[in-house]
Amino acid sequence: METNTFIVNEENLSVTINRTFKAPLEKVWDAFTNHETLDKWWAPKPWKCRSKRQNFTNGGEWLYAMVGPENEEHWAITTYKNISENNSFGLTDAFCDENGVINSDLPTSEWKLDFTEHNNSTQLKIVVKQISLEDLKKLINMGFKEGFEATLESLRVLLEER
Repeated sequence: METNTFIVNEENLSVTINRTFKAPLEKVWDAFTNHETLDKWWAPKPWKCRSKRQNFTNGGEWLYAMVGPENEEHWAITTYKNISENNSFGLTDAFCDENGVINSDLPTSEWKLDFTEHNNSTQLKIVVKQISLEDLKKLINMGFKEGFEATLESLRVLLEER
């Protein structure tokens, strides 16, 4: 069953994204947990992702930049938690500088990613929670929906090439 949805729920201060990929679970899992694979798709084109470091373990971090066509950089840091191999994981995602110092003027998000395999396809459910309605609206107004949907489309193309 193919499901591609993006639902903003102001009452729950969350965004829920459902996406099905025609790829085995291990490939989709790798795409979200291996910085070398993430660097190939984790940015809406023409932007690119460049990882500075990643440690995919509970409490580990991924520090990366979204690099624009004029070489401008927007940094973010992810801290991983509740990893259940090939099943689910959580993370805290924040905007930061190139050294990982968090920018408290921008929203910090709590993510939960769930992966389920069905007939050589993988269903991905992502729930992104904010601490306030103001932060949720700020995230949406920053273009999160358009940017993340374009990013997931880049992942779809990459998975089909592999």
